[in-house]
Amino acid sequence: MKYRKKPVVVEAVQFTWNNLKEVAEFVKPGEITIITEFSCGPVIQVPTLYGPAIMAEGEWLVRDDKGLYTEGPEDFEKSFEPVFAKQ
Repeated sequence: MKYRKKPVVVEAVQFTWNNLKEVAEFVKPGEITIITEFSCGPVIQVPTLYGPAIMAEGEWLVRDDKGLYTEGPEDFEKSFEPVFAKQ
C-alpha cells in the first residue's frame, strides 16, 4: 500500500543575521547562543526537540505541534509551501 503524509501547517522562520531578533522571539528570549568562531563561520545555537542545534545563516527553524526543529533550505523548499489566508 502507498501512503501520503497528512498535511500539517507549521510556523517557520529563516535565519539571517538581519532577523536575529525575530528568530530569538520565535524560540524564546534568552535561549539562543551566538557562536562567533565555528568551522563555517558565525552560527547560532538553538534548543530543539532533539537537543541543541547549530544553525548557519539561511537555515530554517520550524515549529510544529511537537516542538522546534531545524531544516536546511533545500529540504524546507521540498517539504513546505506558504499558507495564505483565505480572502
